[in-house]
Amino acid sequence: MIELIALTSFSVYGLHTAVDNLLYTYTGKDLDTWFIVLREPKWAKPIIFCPVCMASIWGSIFYFIWGNLLPIDPMLHFGAWVPSIFAVAAINYVISRI
Repeated sequence: MIELIALTSFSVYGLHTAVDNLLYTYTGKDLDTWFIVLREPKWAKPIIFCPVCMASIWGSIFYFIWGNLLPIDPMLHFGAWVPSIFAVAAINYVISRI
C-alpha cells in the first residue's frame, strides 16, 4: 500500500512540475502566472494548478488504475481509498514546501 501511495504522489507532483516547466519553456510564464491570467479558475485547481489539490482527482484516477495492477486485497482496495488520497495530499504538501 505504501508503494501505491508513493507512486501516486510522485506521479501527481511530476505531472504538475512537467506542465509547469512546459508552459514556462514555450510561453515564458509559469502556472502561477496562468492562474492569475485566467482570473483564478477554482475548477482548474484540482486538475493542474495545485499539487495538493491534484491529489483528489488525479490521486483517485491513479489509485484505481494502479490499484488494479498491483496485488492488493480487494477488501483493502476500496477501504483505503480516502486515507490514501489524504496521504498523497500530505506528501505533495511536504514536497511542495521543500
